[in-house]
Amino acid sequence: MEIIQNAVRIHDKVYRSTHVHDYVQFEDELGQIGHIDGGHEYIKKGGAWILDPIKHGVIDMSLQADSPTSDILNKLTWGTYGVTGTQGLVWRPIRDLDLPHLEAILRTQTKMHPLTIEVIQYWINHYKDMGNPVLSSLKDMLLVGR
Repeated sequence: MEIIQNAVRIHDKVYRSTHVHDYVQFEDELGQIGHIDGGHEYIKKGGAWILDPIKHGVIDMSLQADSPTSDILNKLTWGTYGVTGTQGLVWRPIRDLDLPHLEAILRTQTKMHPLTIEVIQYWINHYKDMGNPVLSSLKDMLLVGR
């Protein structure tokens, strides 16, 4: 199955393995070391958090092509260097980006996975439809399940 994203989230920080042998280490809420590895080639996870992610404050953000639509819409991330492009790389869920940022991504980025484009377009439409309670509630229902 195609791996779309290999990542975990602790509080507001996302740790993402982006390519094969991209070993990413992190510290969980209990101060214990965990890791993810493999990018889009394989998913390898390690650390005490695997046995009890909630206790360790870790949210698994990994996605595959057959992941539920609600997971893809809520967990898919985008790497950003900030408004000026000079800050360090930070991975943020696409759903947390504001409308101008999402529109700028579609306008300026030409080499994206088709699923990423669909998710960005979904959130753009969601933000534009927020003034229409019928459309907004229909889209919110999609977040519950596939």
